[in-house]
Amino acid sequence: MKKINIFSTILLILILFLPYSSFSQTFKNIKLYLWDNDYGATFENPDRPGQYIGYEYNVAKALNFLGYTTNVNLFIADTLPSRFEQLRNYQALFIITGHYPVLSRDQMFTSQEVGLMAAYLDSGGCIYFEGNNFLEYLQHYFRSFVYAYFNDTTITSIVARGIDTLKTDPTSSFTRDYTFTYPAYSVSDSGVDFLFTNNTGLTEPNYYKVLYFNSSNKLYRSTATAYTPPESKRYYRGRIFLQSVDLGAFSYFSTRTSRNLPDSTKNQLVRAAYLRDILRFFGFAKTLLVVDDKTDTIATPIQRVMSRLIDFDTVFVSTNGPSYRTLSKYNSVFWYTDTVDYPITTTDTVNISTYLDFGGNLFMSSLNLAEQYGTGNLFLKKYLGIELYSDSQPYYTFYGSLNSFWGTNPVLDTFNIIRPSTGYEPDVVSIVDSFTDTAFYMRTSKIAGTHLDNKLFRTTFLTFPFQRAQTQIKAGYPTDSIIKIALVDGFKYDLSITPITSRISEYFFTSSFKREGDKILLTLVSNTDFEGSLTILKNSNKMEQKQLKGTFFKFYLKYEPGEYLILVNDLKGDTVYKKSFNLENTGSNFDYSLNGFIKINSSQKTVIEVFDISGKIRKSIRLDEGENFVDFSDLCSGYYFIKYGGKIQKVLKL
Repeated sequence: MKKINIFSTILLILILFLPYSSFSQTFKNIKLYLWDNDYGATFENPDRPGQYIGYEYNVAKALNFLGYTTNVNLFIADTLPSRFEQLRNYQALFIITGHYPVLSRDQMFTSQEVGLMAAYLDSGGCIYFEGNNFLEYLQHYFRSFVYAYFNDTTITSIVARGIDTLKTDPTSSFTRDYTFTYPAYSVSDSGVDFLFTNNTGLTEPNYYKVLYFNSSNKLYRSTATAYTPPESKRYYRGRIFLQSVDLGAFSYFSTRTSRNLPDSTKNQLVRAAYLRDILRFFGFAKTLLVVDDKTDTIATPIQRVMSRLIDFDTVFVSTNGPSYRTLSKYNSVFWYTDTVDYPITTTDTVNISTYLDFGGNLFMSSLNLAEQYGTGNLFLKKYLGIELYSDSQPYYTFYGSLNSFWGTNPVLDTFNIIRPSTGYEPDVVSIVDSFTDTAFYMRTSKIAGTHLDNKLFRTTFLTFPFQRAQTQIKAGYPTDSIIKIALVDGFKYDLSITPITSRISEYFFTSSFKREGDKILLTLVSNTDFEGSLTILKNSNKMEQKQLKGTFFKFYLKYEPGEYLILVNDLKGDTVYKKSFNLENTGSNFDYSLNGFIKINSSQKTVIEVFDISGKIRKSIRLDEGENFVDFSDLCSGYYFIKYGGKIQKVLKL
């Protein structure tokens, strides 16, 4: 019988409860590239009359507002990266061409640039195109590119001038309901191009009409669209957003809200809100979790589920919560107060309502919020669509309304959950807004949850602390179902998107080594073909340097005690893998401390597989006969399973 002995040498804090699914969207390292391709064109800044700015100026400002910092995760240049290896370092490409006549823009895009964009889309990148005449130019010079990667055409014989109002297409679910003021043309032939649908049978979620303007003859003309192709077409993994009007020229439309804010601030908020939806379409939806239960710990069920599904930031609240400027960076805000007697402050209601006025999504779970503000409260009525009916009801079971996506949903068959325990008496509310639907009820007419979608914002409100709810009557975990349904059906997240990975992070290396007499056999394995160099330092002095090309590498080193450092660099000189270890002179048993390694004694050459508790393969490692030292330092703390010789060995990494 094959036998394996495993000794962990890592002594860290044990994570007691890990996500039971490995699926996750993590976008904290997203990098955007803004190609300033307007050739120096300018227009008058709607935020500051008399100031003339480039077409990229307010786009970059809006991205900065959303948390993309110039030269950190937002990179701006007036050229496109010349090599695909460089371009794919960025998860989305924003192309700003400005308003220029076609005839004066013979080199709006070169054949090399079009080829790079095609390869980038094929690899999963997302591209935002902005400016008039860019699609007209592409159709004229690169018709095959347009046919393969777009679902739009332009009609060049119609010239649109003097357009000053644009609206969200009423048939589209892409964005909230926006009305923008748009300045008239400033240079010749700068009228907005009309985007006409090529395949009229293609509908959501593959094709969205986003913006339109109402011309004098009342014909709706599309000016912005979003496209991801069906697999029946020439399929590519990326997504495209087209806009023949300029995001930087959009200004706040005065009928949207009477908020007492400067017009320049309103302009910034409305552009950021619109841009959030574009980034969400690309897969970069940002989520904020507000823990307002007077603790500094995220409820374990919420931590588990949200960590499994999405990337999110967390704010712990003791008095007032985040400002509206902070909230406005996020596509959705999840806010829970548990059983706190006075859940949110008046300042919070102002900040939340300002965030919602400019296209936000709010999920709020609060046992006493309705009771706190009572009947006739403007915040409850306008932004949650409810009023207080009763401050307590001793019912034990919540039912998802069959008239909404909570009752019969894609996660579980029927949504019945048991309330946390006696002593938690949820408020009962009534619906006062025609756009509000019942999400949960306790008994007929006893409403305990609502969902409001009035085309300006979306809110979900629960009168019970859902993170404490007991197991669903049929099966499953209520917290999982509620959060996932809120994200996908309520707030329109697409959890299937996997963004393009940058060149630096696409390589995943594992290393191991064993002693063979007076030598050490170092083994290095890459998850994909790699070309670069390996540098080995001992006690900070360079010991070896090797060229690498391929996926599997073996090197012999002279065995000498000391501090070793392995550096793997790509062809650009960027370090893509680094590992240190210490060899101690303890005799022939080679029994020394190895930080981050686990010793495995194997009776033969073989391959082992390491699984996490969800069943996902985390490592596949070649073993030689005898002692092997396997690098586990890149794995999170918790339980893992090693498949070896037809048997499964459970391993605890501390």
